[in-house]
Amino acid sequence: MTKIKFMTQKVFLLLLVFITQLAYGQSKYGADENACKENLSMFREYYKQKNYVDALKPWRWAFINCPASSGNIYKNGPKIIKAKMKSNPDNKDQYIDTLMMIYDQRIQYGFGDEGYILGLKGYELVLLSKDKSMQAYEILEKGVGMSGVNSDFRSIYGYMKAVVNLEKSGKKVKEDVISVYATVSEIIDYNIVNESKTTKYFIQYSEKVEDLFTPYANCEDLINLFSDKFNADTENTSLLKRIIKVLEEKECTENELFFSASERLYALEPSPLSANKMSKMCITKGLFSNAVKFAQEAVDNEEDSDKKAIYYLTLADA
Repeated sequence: MTKIKFMTQKVFLLLLVFITQLAYGQSKYGADENACKENLSMFREYYKQKNYVDALKPWRWAFINCPASSGNIYKNGPKIIKAKMKSNPDNKDQYIDTLMMIYDQRIQYGFGDEGYILGLKGYELVLLSKDKSMQAYEILEKGVGMSGVNSDFRSIYGYMKAVVNLEKSGKKVKEDVISVYATVSEIIDYNIVNESKTTKYFIQYSEKVEDLFTPYANCEDLINLFSDKFNADTENTSLLKRIIKVLEEKECTENELFFSASERLYALEPSPLSANKMSKMCITKGLFSNAVKFAQEAVDNEEDSDKKAIYYLTLADA
């Protein structure tokens, strides 16, 4: 008897799932399936032709009348709306609101990971409106918190830009900037070490992040931050280059971290650039014969005349 009851419940649950799926399949196109498919097809054709003006009307119809029908509504919508915003800047705020609705509705109808979509939403907002940096910051804080190391490269840049905007307006302090940098730099390092199709973008955006961050930290802040990341056995050349670049820009080259990072970079990637770094390090340490050797190596192996001239200056110093 118990077995029959269990089988009856199982059949009921399977039937319920089937009915739900059937109802969803019928309802995702809204009240007028033919009109929905027609507008979806129309805006997609215009979109493929980069005709965002004519794509707007059928896109808007689909967005309003059959929002659960296709992920393309949300993938393509931002570009269509931003094109309209560009041609009609007087109504920029209204178009920003529409753009935010696109991301909200994309989450609502399950077209993508929430953390990823929040990252894109916050990134768009902070780039389009400096005045909305706090709203963007809160969106990005949540999105990056949800996605962690899987965050999109745009979201980590947007997060950094938002906190810098807020610090400049007096709504955040230097420690907030350093805290956000510590978070996003870990995500950058992870995505550079674990190579994927987006690694090249993380490398590109890491430079933008550094440009935002560098003015805020003194030598002590930088050394404390990078010392936690540096490992003498690391093979992450992007991290090493970033450490060396930031420390040089802040003139923090007379510390052991700079020396260690320079040595490790030279060991992993001997090049005119790393040889020049080694020469500068040796000059600082008073090892002038070694400095001459490394500087000469940089000069001999560099083909770019402008860089060669810089390396000659290092040789002269040595």
